[in-house]
Amino acid sequence: MSNSADNQGDGEMPDAGPASGGLTALERHTLLVEWNRTAREYPLDRCIHQLFEDQVRRSPDSVAAVDDSHSITYAELNTRTNRLARHLRTLGAGPETLVGICMERSVEMVVALLAILKAGAAYVPLDPAYPEERIHFILENAALEVVVTHRGLDARFADRTLKTVEADDLSPDTDGESPECLSTPSNLAYIIYTSGSTGKPKGVAIEHHNVVSFLCWVREVFSDEELSGVLAATSICFDLSVFEIFGTLCWGGRIILVDSAIDLPDSPHRRDVKLLNTVPSVMQTLLESGGMPDSVITVNLAGEPLRPSLVDALYACPHVRQVNDLYGPSETTTYSTWAVRRPHQPATIGRPIANTSVYLLDPDLNPVPIGVAGELFIGGEGVARGYLHAPELTVEKFIPDPFAGKPGARIYRTGDMVRYRKDGNLEYLGRADQQVKIRGYRVEPGEIESVLSAHPDLAACAVVARTNNHGEKSLVACVVVRENAGLSVSSLRHWLGERIPEYMIPSRFTVLPDLPLTPNGKIDRKRLEKLDGIELDAAAASVPPRTDAERELVSIWEKLLDRGQVGIRDNFFDLGGNSLLAARLVAEIKSRWSVSLPVAAIFQSPVIEELATRLTEDGWSPSWKSLVPLQPAGTKKPLFLIHGWGGDVFCFVGLARLLGPDQPVYGVQAVGLDGKEPPHADVTTMVAHYAREIRAFQPEGPYFIGGYSLGGLFAFEVARQLHESGRRVAMLVLFDSDPVGTISWTVMPYLVQRCTFHLKRLWTMPNRERLAYFRRGWDDLQGRMTSDRHPTSPAESERVSPEDPEAKDYYHALALAHRLHPYPGPATVFVSDDSVSGHMSYWRHLVRGGLTFREIPGTHFEILTPENVPRLAAALQAELTGLD
Repeated sequence: MSNSADNQGDGEMPDAGPASGGLTALERHTLLVEWNRTAREYPLDRCIHQLFEDQVRRSPDSVAAVDDSHSITYAELNTRTNRLARHLRTLGAGPETLVGICMERSVEMVVALLAILKAGAAYVPLDPAYPEERIHFILENAALEVVVTHRGLDARFADRTLKTVEADDLSPDTDGESPECLSTPSNLAYIIYTSGSTGKPKGVAIEHHNVVSFLCWVREVFSDEELSGVLAATSICFDLSVFEIFGTLCWGGRIILVDSAIDLPDSPHRRDVKLLNTVPSVMQTLLESGGMPDSVITVNLAGEPLRPSLVDALYACPHVRQVNDLYGPSETTTYSTWAVRRPHQPATIGRPIANTSVYLLDPDLNPVPIGVAGELFIGGEGVARGYLHAPELTVEKFIPDPFAGKPGARIYRTGDMVRYRKDGNLEYLGRADQQVKIRGYRVEPGEIESVLSAHPDLAACAVVARTNNHGEKSLVACVVVRENAGLSVSSLRHWLGERIPEYMIPSRFTVLPDLPLTPNGKIDRKRLEKLDGIELDAAAASVPPRTDAERELVSIWEKLLDRGQVGIRDNFFDLGGNSLLAARLVAEIKSRWSVSLPVAAIFQSPVIEELATRLTEDGWSPSWKSLVPLQPAGTKKPLFLIHGWGGDVFCFVGLARLLGPDQPVYGVQAVGLDGKEPPHADVTTMVAHYAREIRAFQPEGPYFIGGYSLGGLFAFEVARQLHESGRRVAMLVLFDSDPVGTISWTVMPYLVQRCTFHLKRLWTMPNRERLAYFRRGWDDLQGRMTSDRHPTSPAESERVSPEDPEAKDYYHALALAHRLHPYPGPATVFVSDDSVSGHMSYWRHLVRGGLTFREIPGTHFEILTPENVPRLAAALQAELTGLD
């Protein structure tokens, strides 16, 4: 094929005479032709899945993908994909049909993506973490009739007239041969929804040839070594995932799946990562926390402006060979320009990739001279079909290409302001409209304003972006509150969290008497960006720092949170702190005080006054506390949630936030997670320690105690010890917990159902994984059948740490060696979809004060995931109502 800009005339160098738009003919030729010579002869008659099938034939036994617990070869991935594709065709999937995919990040998710494409359909990603309202909009807008998901998540769609397919529950008898390819290069491949300025998301429609051209460029630019370990950490709802998944699998590489790039240090495959693809703000955090493996040789950064200081810091890592700056909106298929950034060089987003044209135009669509700012328009093979079911918006944003000389060619109006440098590289200047990028996510403030303005206590609102000291943008909501309204930051965040994704929720809320207006009556956003207003929920008087340590911490907080006048009694998380910023705070403290804190320490000491005192005490080192404040605000009695088999309590963070701003929630984590203290050697000693910490925090009852899975057993024992000490336990709640310490051969219903479950899993999984799975299951079953299994000795248990894979088995072994005794009080057991009734009913022998069972959606491992935790929170709130 030929690139559009190369079709102008005969390609000869014109005379340096005058031309239209204020440019000489020579300048015009340089801008429109010379700097757009990107044509490549790629196989654009192929579809994405055909490139993958070609690779399967080349390397069937190579590992294609791994997650924390599974790996799969190209041949196995192809077979499983074919089975699901054939099943989807029986449900009507084919060219120009849309199939939803709502799955957690796993090997099964990759199977589903390829299967939808092989069926001939286009995939529409639905993030399980999205609020119900956003998922409902996408389902309706895309008119989805089929959604691929997995057990537990299918409950989200139970009340809808669509078909759900569980990708992990397909019979191995289904034909595993590749189905006939029905797609053509001009058929849809996927629809990705982006933030919309009108208040609703808009679906970007991408065709196969768009992606294939991009993937062929990937093959040209990236080596086999780089593709041998590509971190796949981006949600499939964002187009960076197209590079990570298809850019790797179509060329014989291996993808390493994790939930997010911040989770990379905890991945068992972290030292296999060669190429890291993420956004600059996340990369900055990985560097500051020491979380980037020394196996990484190439870093791809996109989604936000890339500062030279971060480039310099990356090249200071001896293992990093290359840093790539990539730019491109979803409407032009992932990446449209790129640059290899080098140390101590000015920032640039480089030049167009293969088969791509870029034009910098003035408002009259004339090219602007070198060095002059113009709006960036992008043409070529990457330009999308348009927006789904939005013809007017498509016509507005995708316009005929006036320079291509090729009928039907179009260019996309990006809204980004850019200028050419003399060497032909592009310099990004900012937006021409209100759209912003927040941690790599494209956000339209108008969409947030549309949701926020519906809040009954607000008279007016506007959302603006402000840049912090790191050069990163954050969202600020400026609100006008109705008279006598009892409004709080927590209530506003809760309101937004039910309607828009977490990354779109502003980090700050400021109150203004009214919004500034321009002479024509519109909101004056330039003035608004400079107005500070009064912080909602701000204390009447902020306490200033008194010591050097407090002043240093105030300085760190003000820089991280982009705030002025931080007080020593302000709460880090109330001021907009999050886990990403907490990791940076820990890194700053280590740099200034040479003290290594766990991130959990910021939850435990979230105010400067206490943290500064600890840091300056002679000989002080961080001591371990079991209580972790997950949501400390509120006037009600606190709820204490006991850790499970992993020892930590971060699985409860989402639940704590959803219980409302007036319900305090504290997690109870295990001793020894810092690797400095040995864990407790038995359950009795362990829960006695937890009970003491709970009593020290709350001397008198009533107590509210809960635990998930194995933590339910520990919560049961904590409640029993509190009761024996004369304290009243008003509520004991067990989230899908088994009384594992009392299991014997008499509990046959449990054995039969669990054996059936495991045999089914063995039957459907690849042959190479069956033996290891069987061994793990047999060892676990033997442990459940005996009451004399004991954990590692205390001397050996000193080795247990968060990085030790034996740490999780340790707490399980403690429970198996413990004998449960009856509890005289009442209890409520929340029961998941795959709980065993005979096993759960065994609690009736132990709970003497009345036992209640409540059914909740999701399997055992899914009840605390983002898609199910709102229903669990609602059920738990109902239990808490009326208790005192």
